Amino acid sequence: WTVVDIGGGIGDYTIFAAYGCPNARVLAFEPFPESFQLLRENLGLNQIENVEIFSQAVSSQERTLQFGSPSNDPLSMQTARSMLASAGDALQVPAVSLASIINGPASGRIDLLKLDCEGAEYDILLNSTPNVLSKIDRIVMEYHDGITPFSHDDLVKYLTEHGYKVDWWKNYAHDHIGYLRAQRI
Repeated sequence: WTVVDIGGGIGDYTIFAAYGCPNARVLAFEPFPESFQLLRENLGLNQIENVEIFSQAVSSQERTLQFGSPSNDPLSMQTARSMLASAGDALQVPAVSLASIINGPASGRIDLLKLDCEGAEYDILLNSTPNVLSKIDRIVMEYHDGITPFSHDDLVKYLTEHGYKVDWWKNYAHDHIGYLRAQRI
């Protein structure tokens, strides 16, 4: 399998996927330097060798993104426009597209795409072409309603229209967050 982890964070899901599928290639994308460093350290501590890590964001297109943070905690970073700091405080990170991941390090196919990217899931998925989506077999993700004009209903509709069976459920601790899984049918 090729597993792509968008929003690798400190590596919890990345390590889970690498251990669970020791013959898989896991590609983890984490744009925040503090989280990326912890991801690297955690992979080393767990002696994980089937993971490639990228200090990049993922977006609908190749560009530079600006991120702000409500605190110094890298786990609390948000991509919401309302969270963007002034230009002097913003973290600027390079972003790659899902298409370039598929055509590059994923070698043409993604067996499992995991997204936990604090609202960027709408930009990434809703702007993916049918050709890009046709190369992704399964998607598991956390969705964030109320950050963009879109909601999980838009994701469900879009993915269903593009050949996926979609299930979703709410996070009972947070009304604006939930989980979605999709499998190509």
